[in-house]
Order: sequence, then structure tokens, then C-alpha cells
Amino acid sequence: MNTVGKNVKHFRKKQGMSQEGMAAELHVTRQTVSNWETGKAFPDIDMLKRIATTLDINVNDIIYDAAEKKPGHIIKTVSAWPVLYTPVVFFFLYFFGMIIYGPLFERTIGGGVAETFLYPLYFGQILLATIMVLCTCIVVDEIRRRGARDGEDE
Repeated sequence: MNTVGKNVKHFRKKQGMSQEGMAAELHVTRQTVSNWETGKAFPDIDMLKRIATTLDINVNDIIYDAAEKKPGHIIKTVSAWPVLYTPVVFFFLYFFGMIIYGPLFERTIGGGVAETFLYPLYFGQILLATIMVLCTCIVVDEIRRRGARDGEDE
């Protein structure tokens, strides 16, 4: 059953109204109300307003699933902390890595002031790592949202 039909049926029964009574108030047939509730047809926007007025509810209550409005049914998003601390961690890894391992590899990878052209590359690596973490957080958020939406249909 679709969300609109399920909500129309729920609020109609909550008001203690039969399909015939609702149909009479809206000036439609009982079959029309039945088709809305079973998902065979959908009311247009003007009819949604009339249904909401008849049932003494908001149009959003008809359109959206009640599970989406429950306060306990909040989709937990990914924290922004990984995006914020990734550049800091990478900076310190580079800094302490150069202090500790720099003298060991000075002859093979260079070092000192003469290789300042490498600094933009270091910055680029830090920026790339931050962008990768940000994209991962966005993808995980989208997967959680889609999983929550798909789970509501069951």
C-alpha cells in the first residue's frame, strides 16, 4: 500500500468516517476513495487539500509517512570529525615523520631547504586525503538514508 493511501485510510478511520461518508463529503464515489486507499489511483493536489480539510489534518500528514515524522526515527548522520581531524593528523604525520625518518632517508629522498618545491605536494596529499574522507562520509550518509527509506517500505 502506498503512503498516501495508507495515510488517507488511517486518518479516515481515526475520524470514525466510512468510505461512503468521506466520499459524500468530497463529492466523489466510494470507489474513488477505495482506489486512493489501495493505491490504484492518487488524488490530485486540489483533492489533497479537500481531503486534509475533511479529515482536519495537514496535507503533509497525507503525503508523508508517519514513520518519517516520529522523533525516534531520526537518521543518524556521519560525524564531521573525520573531515576536520584528517588534515591535522596528516600534518603531524608528515612533520614527525620528517623529524624521525628524514635523517635516515636524506640521501635518497632529499631534504632541507633546497627541496621546498615538495611542500605543495605535501599540501596536495593532505588536501587529497581530506577530500577522500569527506567523500566517504557523504557516501556513507547516502547509504544510510537509502537504507532507512528502503526499510520503511517493509
